[in-house]
Amino acid sequence: MIISKPKSGEYPEYTIKYLNYLPDDINLTDHLIQNLKEIIDLYVAIPNDKYRYRYAENKWTTKEVLIHIIDTERVFAYRALAYARGDSAVLPGFNENNYVDTSNANSRTATDLLDELKTVRLATISLFKSFSLEQFSIVGKTSENNFSVSALAFLIIGHATHHLHIIQDKYLS
Repeated sequence: MIISKPKSGEYPEYTIKYLNYLPDDINLTDHLIQNLKEIIDLYVAIPNDKYRYRYAENKWTTKEVLIHIIDTERVFAYRALAYARGDSAVLPGFNENNYVDTSNANSRTATDLLDELKTVRLATISLFKSFSLEQFSIVGKTSENNFSVSALAFLIIGHATHHLHIIQDKYLS
């Protein structure tokens, strides 16, 4: 399914950096699959001694970055589900630092984390395939921000891409 980049007002301004990684129109399934492959390829290439590496004090390890990508995708997919199904409740935000701090990511293997990512991504693809084109234009509210279903789809990919660039620049260079 081809979907278009969300319009202004369908996403908070602070997320524009994630949206900018993507073209205006995307084949959503193809982009989700390609992004998954990019994440897996990068993580498989990370040397074992870099999985617990922090490029600065109080920064996440590469394993923690991966669990953050997974958690964020789950949260964004849930929001997309709620909005597409007509839930008018204002959904809560989430504190990504608290999620990472309690994730136990560093005690898990990279293979285990990548398996979890694959499972989550396949569920996300199935979810988005279930939506009509009209449902992608539905806008809901999270905390004080509006998000369209389309914005959430784009943000899942753009957010992960953003973190892949950080890993390449800060952790592996």
